[in-house]
Amino acid sequence: MEFDMVGIDAAIANAFRRILLAEVPTMAIEKVFIYNNTSIVQDEVLAHRLGLIPIKADPRLFEFKNTVYSKDIEWVPIGNQADVFADSCIRPVHDDILIAQLRPGQELDIIMHCVKGLGKDHAKFSPVATASYRLLPEITLLETVEGEKAERLKRCFSRGVIDLEDAHDVLFPFPVTVESTGILPPDVLVTEAIKVLMAKCQSFLSEMNSVNME
Repeated sequence: MEFDMVGIDAAIANAFRRILLAEVPTMAIEKVFIYNNTSIVQDEVLAHRLGLIPIKADPRLFEFKNTVYSKDIEWVPIGNQADVFADSCIRPVHDDILIAQLRPGQELDIIMHCVKGLGKDHAKFSPVATASYRLLPEITLLETVEGEKAERLKRCFSRGVIDLEDAHDVLFPFPVTVESTGILPPDVLVTEAIKVLMAKCQSFLSEMNSVNME
């Protein structure tokens, strides 16, 4: 997905990029219990490869692993999970990721647990393959351009380079590119990133208000 951010500072565009990389939660393999591995791939390398496989599971349906109290203990039968997540279709995003090659007589016997996490804790939780933006050249007008002159000026550039607001303000977009790993669509990831940024702003405002009251 590609879109333009218009009328914002570069710091805001970079904030979206960093949030997409490190603060939008996803599901990833966290623990790997290897009961038998007779392949040439070491257990540690195998576990690392498994952890980096994108898992198609909507993280919004799960909760973060946190401090556990006795009130949090809940019995959930394994057999019922297929019904609970029937619409989620939890599985690897891609079927063709190579983990290990086996020779005759070799085998892998593994149990894996997925948990919800953030990219800032480990790259395996990052939901994007890349998230970037470009800084366009800065154009400085020596005088106010209005009316027909403003329209002619706009036509001098490629479409989307500049736009007009209130007939005299020139706005410059930040072209943004978001490439998802396939866990969630890029438009959903951008929406979730916006929610994270809004929560950060709200937290900052709350802290400022508390300081002012004191």
